[in-house]
This record gives sequence, structure tokens and C-alpha cells, in this order.
Amino acid sequence: MKYYILLLAPLLSSVNSYSQVGIVESQVKANSYVGAEVYQIPVRKGSLVGTPYLEDNWLIGNVFLKKGGSITNTPIKYDIQNQQVLFRETERVMLVKLNYVDSFNILMASGKYLDFIINRSWILEGKDASGVYEKLTSFGKYGLLKKHEVIIIKANYNVALNAGEKDDRFEKEYKLYFLKKENNELTEVPNSRKKVGFFFNDEKVVDYIKKNKIDVKHESGLIELIEYINSNL
Repeated sequence: MKYYILLLAPLLSSVNSYSQVGIVESQVKANSYVGAEVYQIPVRKGSLVGTPYLEDNWLIGNVFLKKGGSITNTPIKYDIQNQQVLFRETERVMLVKLNYVDSFNILMASGKYLDFIINRSWILEGKDASGVYEKLTSFGKYGLLKKHEVIIIKANYNVALNAGEKDDRFEKEYKLYFLKKENNELTEVPNSRKKVGFFFNDEKVVDYIKKNKIDVKHESGLIELIEYINSNL
């Protein structure tokens, strides 16, 4: 009987040591081994990565207010999530809610202005579609618009597997819309040439798309198409 007790004693001691390592709190000494000390590594708390701004850097822009005033040639940022424009005045950061704004623009590093308008009258699928839209073409019979959005992707980190994202993060996305000026109706841009041709329901448009191999999945192709329609129909 003594023979078996002596054999099991080291094993029980080992199991007990392993158990101690597994249950210690963060940064608390767990166990000692010859030549080393073992600690539990704390799991880093997640944070929110990214920003809700269209562009993170301050860029020169102009804000045109509903009652005729304006804020011109000023460093600004467009906060997509909170629907407001921030602008910098000397050492202060100011903001203006977009319900007081008619339009604004931002000068990009390429030298091109991005033009935004605040819509209060358009409809989408029979419902109010008020909001901020980037104006990609001039308005004739039709227009092309971009609606910027920002969503928060939640962290999905799995501690047991040590896999996944530890941080929530902002993710920017957008949708493109045709605007029919006759009735102020927005339609999300279809994802194929055939569907785009069907939307306009005009043989000239269908032929133009086919002949010029218009890429309706990219802004440049859609801009070309709308400019053709506004000039020829």
C-alpha cells in the first residue's frame, strides 16, 4: 500500500500546481518553477478602432447655410455617423448640425471638390429619403448620387481559441442612387447592365450601354451614362 501512495503523490501535486495556474487573476503570481515564475497574461480590453469621419484629416471646405450664410475656406470634417460638420476656427473646433445646412463641399488632395447636398424632399420606395448625399453629376432629367454610411462592426474575439477581432471598429460603406427629377424619386442603382437598361426603358440608353461597354458597377461608368442621358434624351 505504501508503494502506491508514493507513486501517486507527485502526480497529485502536479495536478494541483496546474490548477493554480489556471484560476489566478490577472497579473497575480501563479506558481514558481525552477528558474522561472509563471503569470497569467491579461486579455487586453477592446476599443473602438477608426473614426466616423468621411476623411480623418482636416480638409479645406465650404459650408452653405439655409438662411444664406456661409462658412468659407475653412478646415472641415464631415461626421457621417452624427450628421454634422466640424470646422476649425483658430484654436477652437466648432460644429454645425446639418439641419441648418443646404450644402457643403470638401477639397480633396487630388484638387477635386466633393459636393454634398442635404435633401429634404426626395423619396425612396415611397418613403422619405432625407439625408446627406454626395452629388456625382449635374441634375438634368436624372442625377447620380452617393449616400455615405458608417456602421460599427462588433468584436468577435474568442478567448479560448485566441482568435478573432478584439476591437469594435467603424466601417464605412456607401450606396449609389439614380434621382429622377420629374418626381424627386430615388432608385438604388441596379447591379447589371441589363437591369440598368430596363430601369431607363429606352432603346437609345440600352444601345449606348452595349456599344460603349459601360461599367455600371463603377462610378465613372455611371457618371458617363447619366451625362449622356441628360444631354441626349
